[in-house]
Amino acid sequence: ANDAAATLAVRISGSRARFVRAMNARAGELGLLNTRYANPVGLDDPDNYSSAADLVKLALVLRTNAFFRETTNRPRVTIRSGAFPRTFANRNALVRSTPVVNGVKTGRTQGAGYVLVGSATRGGVTVLSAVLGDQTDAARNADTLGLLRYGLRRYGRTAAVRAGRTVASVPLRHRDSSVAIVASSDVVRTIRRGERLAVRAIGVPDELDGPLPRGARTGTLEVRQRGVVVARVALGSTM
Repeated sequence: ANDAAATLAVRISGSRARFVRAMNARAGELGLLNTRYANPVGLDDPDNYSSAADLVKLALVLRTNAFFRETTNRPRVTIRSGAFPRTFANRNALVRSTPVVNGVKTGRTQGAGYVLVGSATRGGVTVLSAVLGDQTDAARNADTLGLLRYGLRRYGRTAAVRAGRTVASVPLRHRDSSVAIVASSDVVRTIRRGERLAVRAIGVPDELDGPLPRGARTGTLEVRQRGVVVARVALGSTM
């Protein structure tokens, strides 16, 4: 609630103005280039603004916190302070009605319209969305659900590397045999449907001279996604 946000701002920074300065400094640290805060409660102000992209970036940071993820995924909560228990439903109706939806935050002001930053998880894939400027909460929910479902259809989890997978077979010096070179661990990534991960072995010798301890490092397996190295896995022998 706005009164709680204002109270916390004063308690943390001593005044609303100092808290707002801290908010803007943190936004800069997070790379929120199209975000500016003028108050701690989000009410309309010419100097209080953000973008859909920045709202998603901020939600990604917040969702690294387990307590935040748990709280925003609660359909309802019961507060037991005071004279009697009070139960409140999550204002994000999609959390209550759609199993894959697990956050994040609703909002509405005269200037911003109906706003919802949403998140959904299915098959180990989490996607986020931001809807701004809708005219009703029903339109906001429908647009959010459409975006989240679109995202979940486009992405999936795939194993680029499995521990124990044989990558190469290297001859043993002075012997008429060879040794298998295997990956030491799994690499599982979220990718777009139809996308491929590039896997390349680096530093594997043309020949090995034993005896070698089992698992002795014999190179590295490099995983690239869209041209960027996203993982490196040690390779070892099976001797």
